[in-house]
Amino acid sequence: MARRTPFEAQVDAVRRVRFGGEVALSVAASVGVNARQIYRWERDPDVRRALALDDVPPPPPPPTDTPLIGDTDLKRLVDAVRDGMAPHRALRIIGRHPSTWKIWQERAGRGVEDCKRIVDMVTRADAEMERSCVVSIRKGGLGWQGPAWLLERRMPEVYSADAAAEAAAIDDFSPAELLEVIEAAGLLERAL
Repeated sequence: MARRTPFEAQVDAVRRVRFGGEVALSVAASVGVNARQIYRWERDPDVRRALALDDVPPPPPPPTDTPLIGDTDLKRLVDAVRDGMAPHRALRIIGRHPSTWKIWQERAGRGVEDCKRIVDMVTRADAEMERSCVVSIRKGGLGWQGPAWLLERRMPEVYSADAAAEAAAIDDFSPAELLEVIEAAGLLERAL
């Protein structure tokens, strides 16, 4: 039996996806490449000629009215964020890659309505989680340490001990007192 060349393996992989109805992810796994590579091979002119794909029109793009995420998955995502998960980590629950969160944020910034709606809902859920933790901490009692830990890990720029010390240091000095401290340290010479 003759060994297949790498080009023949590429053509076979594209044939399996394009005409065999196999999923690109499973074909890529069997060939030992990333699924994106299958699509790159499909655009290769030599592979297209070998499969006579130039005569076949490309598959139609997905309809634009298809939602980015189903209502059930959106609810699961929002609930996970409300329970304390970071949005990019919560996407794993619904089978999405964490980078999807950044993509949705960028598209929302450009005005894509579906993305704006998703980002708004997730951001609100994150704010609700923060509020719930703060309320639990303020009430004290048993179990307030868990929400405190969560806030400190999720938002260290606001809730960490360093942030609290920095805020206290800023509150301790008036601008005139701060100027005196800087002058006393020799960092600023007063103009005569």
